Amino acid sequence: MVSLIRDPLPQVLQSGTFYLGLAMACAWTALAVMTGAWVSNRQVSWLWPLLGGLTGILCTVAFAVFIPFYLPCLFLGFYLCYFHLAGSAATEQNAA
Repeated sequence: MVSLIRDPLPQVLQSGTFYLGLAMACAWTALAVMTGAWVSNRQVSWLWPLLGGLTGILCTVAFAVFIPFYLPCLFLGFYLCYFHLAGSAATEQNAA
């Protein structure tokens, strides 16, 4: 985060740190959106679980050393992806 503020923008965009930070923001945003919809018993678009799952896997690989700290969020993310994707498939079958 410090390099995002301190370094010039072209240098930041060339480093992998910027994209990893962007992936983290996408993963946490997708987790928040899916959790809010789950609490309200609503389905989200299939794009949210896909975006959250892919960026979550990327962050899990990048920060594997810290997995004991975010393991509950990882399990919640897996469950929410299943909940929203399985619910979307059931909704499409009922509509057909």
